[in-house]
Amino acid sequence: MSKYKEKKILLGFHDGFLLENLADICELEGYRAVRVSTEEELIEELSNAEYSRVMMDANLGHPKTDSVDAAVDIYEAVQQINNEGLDTKFLAISGVPWPVKSLKEKGIPAENKIDVKLWLKFLR
Repeated sequence: MSKYKEKKILLGFHDGFLLENLADICELEGYRAVRVSTEEELIEELSNAEYSRVMMDANLGHPKTDSVDAAVDIYEAVQQINNEGLDTKFLAISGVPWPVKSLKEKGIPAENKIDVKLWLKFLR
């Protein structure tokens, strides 16, 4: 049995078009999708509700830079939540390879933004 009252995913992306499309996919998979577009909103939402999944832009808040700090911070917050007894899954995605590589080197789940099969696997 799930530790969650409902299938709920927290999506954090600065690209509004991608955010809405991902939310649509998640909702088709049975999730209630909560959408945010900044790191601050993501942290606030994560601290106020339980999510079975968190998916975010690998460089949220820092488009076209090499900063993955937000993804590292959110991943650490998810790990803390999991240490308290939940089982929230995390995935950072990016359309360019360097943030994915950087996060994977840190042991943080990250994948290419255009791989819909991986998104679906993460959701299931």
